[in-house]
Amino acid sequence: MRIAALLAILLLGLLAYWPGLAGGYVFDDFGNLVDNAAFAQTALHAHFWHAIWSGHAGPLDRPLSMLSFAAQMVFTGMNPWPLKLGNVLLHLFNGWLVWLLSARVLGWLERQQPAGRVKPASAHTAEQALPAPPEGQPALGRSGGWLVSAPTLALLVTAAWVLAPIQLTAVLYVVQREEALASCFVLLGLLAYWHGRMRLIEGRRGAMAWIWGSLALGTVLAVLAKETGVMLPAYAFVLEWVVLRGVLAGANGAGPGLPIPQPPPHPNPPHAWGGGVLLQGSEPQAAAPNPPRAWGGGVLSSPTRGGCREGDGEGGAFSPHPRVGAAGRRVVGRRFQAINPLIPVYLVLLFIPGVLGLAWLLPSALNGSAYAARPFTLSERLLTEGRVMVDYLRWIILPTPNALSLYHDDLRVSTGWLSPWTTAASWAFLAALLAAALWLRKRLPLFAFGVLWFFAGQSLLSTFVPLELVYEHRNYLPDWGVFLALFGLLFTWSPPDKERRGTLRLLTVGGMAALIALYGLFTVLRAQVWGNPYRLAYFEATTHPRSPRASYDLGRMMLIMAKGTDSTLFQFGMRQMEQGALLPGADLQPLQALVFMAAKNSLPVQPRWWAEMQHTIATSPMSAEDVGSLYSLIQCGINGVCRYTPSDLQQLGGVIAFAVQRNPNRPDLITLQANFAANLVHDNPLAYHLMLRAVALDPGKYDYWKNLVVMQMAAGLYGDAGHVLERMRELDRFGIHRDEIRKLAGELAEKAALASKASPPPNLPHGVGEEKTALRDAREAPPNLLHGVGEERTALRDARGAHPDLSYGVGEEQKDSSSTSPSRPPRPVVDVRTLPPHAWGGPGRGLGKAGVGSSP
Repeated sequence: MRIAALLAILLLGLLAYWPGLAGGYVFDDFGNLVDNAAFAQTALHAHFWHAIWSGHAGPLDRPLSMLSFAAQMVFTGMNPWPLKLGNVLLHLFNGWLVWLLSARVLGWLERQQPAGRVKPASAHTAEQALPAPPEGQPALGRSGGWLVSAPTLALLVTAAWVLAPIQLTAVLYVVQREEALASCFVLLGLLAYWHGRMRLIEGRRGAMAWIWGSLALGTVLAVLAKETGVMLPAYAFVLEWVVLRGVLAGANGAGPGLPIPQPPPHPNPPHAWGGGVLLQGSEPQAAAPNPPRAWGGGVLSSPTRGGCREGDGEGGAFSPHPRVGAAGRRVVGRRFQAINPLIPVYLVLLFIPGVLGLAWLLPSALNGSAYAARPFTLSERLLTEGRVMVDYLRWIILPTPNALSLYHDDLRVSTGWLSPWTTAASWAFLAALLAAALWLRKRLPLFAFGVLWFFAGQSLLSTFVPLELVYEHRNYLPDWGVFLALFGLLFTWSPPDKERRGTLRLLTVGGMAALIALYGLFTVLRAQVWGNPYRLAYFEATTHPRSPRASYDLGRMMLIMAKGTDSTLFQFGMRQMEQGALLPGADLQPLQALVFMAAKNSLPVQPRWWAEMQHTIATSPMSAEDVGSLYSLIQCGINGVCRYTPSDLQQLGGVIAFAVQRNPNRPDLITLQANFAANLVHDNPLAYHLMLRAVALDPGKYDYWKNLVVMQMAAGLYGDAGHVLERMRELDRFGIHRDEIRKLAGELAEKAALASKASPPPNLPHGVGEEKTALRDAREAPPNLLHGVGEERTALRDARGAHPDLSYGVGEEQKDSSSTSPSRPPRPVVDVRTLPPHAWGGPGRGLGKAGVGSSP
């Protein structure tokens, strides 16, 4: 019956998400998949493993998630429908895991309820007492029992989790398979941990291997899917501290389906054993009447009444010598087992990694460098996240269709405790909620567990880490704790008489069933919206009119669907972009779309658009979307899609140079300027020196070195190119680029052989004598360019210091570079069009959404 109910819940989940499968890609899907050259069909078949390490979304590139995409896209191509279906099936599988974990946690807590008495419905028997149930059995129907059984409650929690509307972005947002996959490994790790704990409680062999392996291996797999998987040990600690409470061998009540065997009575009374401890692996005896304390010293005392419990010597006098009980089990003194075996687990897997992580992340957050690309500071983020977490709770429990959204970039940043006033109120509410959970940890363990689980899930993403402020998919696993806490308050108690108990059960179960049905209805409505890209863009822009991203998406869809520049939809799209560019917090994307569409359709590019670009760059940090916007404008000119006038090229070069001037230590922007110089204005000496500067700033970036070696080969710097190839081999630790490096080495050897027969080596054809002299100086200035590993950084520093004005902002250098290109036909020596888009500092994570500028 329970399995049938679970299958019905999963089927309802599939039906609820089905309308959304027809939708398209959104936001980060473009930068990670659509615009990722490694996921093209030819690239997947030729170099499958390249795609696995092409994410660049985190410090580890999330290879397991990218592997799942690559393995599926080999057969299905770029069609989003099968990818979304895979996400839905993964969500349903996670729903099954949530049910398994819920059943175990709730079953354990139900068995820990104290047995009590219940008043029968009849007044004649009101004073009669029912006998207490056997020790360790559920006390259902008693004052300490629950309104519904643990299996029923587990099904209700699972249904709420599967159908909750807030889960939709983690399911239909293709790239957020990363979140769902990491959560899958977390849930599997917790289930394996629970299994190990039950083995430890039963005194069976291999318990600690299960415990160590579940947390260590589970964390590694989860982190390789997404960095949020690092929270597995934290989740396990909350589970241990609140639910299991450090129970060890012989404790009262095992998990669901894992009863503790009851051996025959011992011939000798347990107190005669002295102060010994049962060794791990010994068979436990009958359960102790009092559950052991959790972490109070971690010492197992002598078995009392047939069970092992933590104590302080009450079991008898301490015996320094090992003894053997009547059943042949070896007992040792406390001095030999003075530490709870779980303490080293959390010391090694939670405490030490947590300290190291803080030591790694906190300095950059405290000194502000980590927030250089964010429109808020560390203090502003911390203040704002209080309001955000309260919003999360509201969206989880009582969602409304208009509140939930793909974008929440219209959220007002808190600049003080009373600016806005809800900042202080939100943090006061969260502090009270946390205090209540700690205070009620023993009286209402399910409520406390759910609240602490939610806070544990938010401790990484809603604190000092410099991420964006709000995303709904960050609650994919933490919201399980919210449902446990909510349902725990409603169901984990019982009135004293049967009649009231039956009425309350009917009302509460009916109310929760209605709430879950409402969740399913809202999810269906959201899936319907997500099933059509234009409908989604229109809905997001109308429900969040002050969201720059939502406004841009609507204008983008209008321009894509427009039938020519004379159509009404085209005019509406251009107007929407202009309005979106004026919204607070808007980036360069709407302005990039205006320039792109005008240049593509031979319409005049308005000078105010360039001026507004420079104003945006001057007043806000350069985000990833900004870098992608500039890249799109460069690339469409290289591809011939945008027909720039000489004035347009001058303006574009000025904007890029101004961005580099404002951010002189951003290698991605410097590489953009090199791309512009080499392929649009053909200032190859400048492009070469810019690439030297980029690799000096980020010597671990493989693509920058690749750009540099292509330039050196084109310039005839074959010796230096050979050293750069050696550096590329060092960076290619996993052999992902081995074929590419081998091909470049073959081209280098061929060109070097040809050059040895001719003199002098070919120069970069600039057509102007001064440029040739500049290039010759550039080649001769760093004679030992990039020699090996030890000297390369010094050489790069020298090259960078020799040209302090490489970021040439808005001054004379900018005018020179832009004025030379229109007067002569383009003769690109470094054909960047043959390189993958990301090689020239193209859109990284989340940039391909600039679809207006990336598709002809």
